[in-house]
Amino acid sequence: MTRASRGLSPEGLAASRSDVCQRGSAMVAILVALMALQMVVAVLVLSGARSDDMTARSVAGLRAQYASDAALNMALREAFVNADEDGDGTIGGVSGDALASNDPAIGAARASVTSTLVGSDRMLSASARSDEARRSASATVRTTVATGSGLRRGLRIEGWAFASNPSSITGINWNATPTTTGSVPWINSPSAGNARWAGGPNIRFALRLTGRITVPAAGTWTFGAGSDDGVELLINGTSVVFHNGPRGFDVSSGNISLTAGAHDIEVRFFEANGENGLTLTWSGPTVPTSVLVPPSAFSHDPSGQAHVAMRSGVNIWGDNTSTGASIDAFNSANGPYSAATALSTGALVVINSSANQSWQMLDQAIVRGDAGVAPGANPSSVIATWTGSSITGTHTAQASQHGVFHVTPPTLSSSGAFNTGGVHTLTTDRRYTSFQMWGNGSTFTVTGDVTMVVDGDLQLADSAQIIITPGSTLTLFIGGNLDVYNATSINATGTPDQCSIFMTGAGRNLNMTDQAQVVAHLRCWDGQANISGQGSGSDFFGTLRATTLNLSSKARIHADINTGSGGSGGGSGGTTRRVTSVADGPLF
Repeated sequence: MTRASRGLSPEGLAASRSDVCQRGSAMVAILVALMALQMVVAVLVLSGARSDDMTARSVAGLRAQYASDAALNMALREAFVNADEDGDGTIGGVSGDALASNDPAIGAARASVTSTLVGSDRMLSASARSDEARRSASATVRTTVATGSGLRRGLRIEGWAFASNPSSITGINWNATPTTTGSVPWINSPSAGNARWAGGPNIRFALRLTGRITVPAAGTWTFGAGSDDGVELLINGTSVVFHNGPRGFDVSSGNISLTAGAHDIEVRFFEANGENGLTLTWSGPTVPTSVLVPPSAFSHDPSGQAHVAMRSGVNIWGDNTSTGASIDAFNSANGPYSAATALSTGALVVINSSANQSWQMLDQAIVRGDAGVAPGANPSSVIATWTGSSITGTHTAQASQHGVFHVTPPTLSSSGAFNTGGVHTLTTDRRYTSFQMWGNGSTFTVTGDVTMVVDGDLQLADSAQIIITPGSTLTLFIGGNLDVYNATSINATGTPDQCSIFMTGAGRNLNMTDQAQVVAHLRCWDGQANISGQGSGSDFFGTLRATTLNLSSKARIHADINTGSGGSGGGSGGTTRRVTSVADGPLF
């Protein structure tokens, strides 16, 4: 019998939030849940609805069962409203005195709950004991974008590093906490001996990519998954392509009938040793020849991802004023950043390092949000704040690293170097060997869903602007440095979801100074984010990942905490939570 059939669905518990808050005690809610459970069980016993013989259970066993169920339901309540209502410092915990170390008494039993956040999934495990009886119960709560809400471009990606060679897709525990998480624009990693995430291994690892794939027309679609080694493609939960074991790079294909529109997609992949590679192609009613599935087809829910994440260093140096270097947050679904939309909390800034003082702040620098360090690290030793600097939120070790994954740009014919000022427009995909634009009044306007590849440096100076028109998007791959100087801007009038920037070169940096502005989601594979500013400063709006952050003077990062407003900038990106699995442990 499922938990829902006992009349205690998480949605029903969540609906009573205001009543519980008014009572001022989480334990009252637990006891109410306990009473409800006792009545439901009694009714089921009298009606004979339970398959097992309740009269054969000991009193101690019943107490343990009631207590574990009540504790789990209280934890589910916290997970659904995303709040620490009992004050024990954990969302999804249970406490009667705000101390997580003390197991509360529920009736004549003692109960405890462990809560683990894995990506956007919260894993809850409750246990209770009464005399010699024990009972456990578990549930998984998944946070997703609400039906009808927009998603962010690309796919969510998780990576696992292993101590020994994996040998099969089916032999990997895909529910284990990943080593690192992030996002990629598409599935295009030709076979090579490279690491697939910054600082990660080049052998003995697995990847899982999840999100939505939008099919342009109804009919039968053929998907080709190229891999070295094993791979599985699932669409709407159906296995379309499956190769279980190691191999040199090869392509396996499968067919599936799909309606037009968005469908759930999951790709599982592992690498044992040697070279590794993963690609995904499609052909169908409107795509007669097999080609790589383009970035415009993918979308994902970025909930739970850090807004600013660095691999090895965070350096934020203010100017000893209240308007110096800072990181704050805004929600682009509520409009552009301004004094009215700026949030005093909400940003999640993370460093994947456990090294002593690898995060340094001084001279009144401020982070208005939470700080995270490497899994298992001590925040007090990693983070150093001096001379009036501060972090307003929590300091915690993360469950997984927030990494940067290597991406390969599309193959496009080169248009040579772009090296000019003036007024220009771009409506189709384009590749340049380098890109330089300067001069007051110089503009480069993007209209439509456009991909641009720059093999070398992209440099803007002297008030030059890259403009993305409303309803349009730019996916930008840069092999060199990105230099934005002297009151120049990229997408200054748009939303971050309209501009995705992937810096693919090793040791290549983002450099911003002197009133520069960038509005984008930017991923720097192997380089620094150097943002400085004099006068009114420089501003980055969106999300940012790199190896090291150097934020100084009056430079500011405004982290976009919107869960995604779609490729064209529409939608609100609201979230919903649902229980994806519930399991009762045995009485023992």
